[in-house]
Amino acid sequence: MQAESVVSSQSELSKIYSLKTIQSAKIATVAQAVKSNLPTLNKMSRDTGEVKSKALIIAMLMQLNIKIKIKDKLEENEIERLADSIMLKYGTLKISDLLYVFNQIADGEVDLFGSLSHRDVMKALKNHLEIRWQIK
Repeated sequence: MQAESVVSSQSELSKIYSLKTIQSAKIATVAQAVKSNLPTLNKMSRDTGEVKSKALIIAMLMQLNIKIKIKDKLEENEIERLADSIMLKYGTLKISDLLYVFNQIADGEVDLFGSLSHRDVMKALKNHLEIRWQIK
């Protein structure tokens, strides 16, 4: 009985934290990101483990890399380091916050000057966090 419960909860967690489910969340404003029922990065790490949390962030960054139409994009090793930095520094942000910021970057609302770098993403997240605290 207990084993079935564990398998059931693992299956539910997989659905909750799947990239497809998360991408279907419509986050167009900071207020929507704040009010979203998606978990924080820290909660996701506690629920699913740090490896799965990092994998989700990497997948989101890879999608961002594909979406943007610029010459110099993030390389694989940069994406992995960036995912580590995001988890370490912005664990209090919700997944919806990441979606919002990554969509802003993809939509050209964040100046990239022809390239996407670790610094660009971290600066966009820092700016978002400052705005987010004003709304909360």
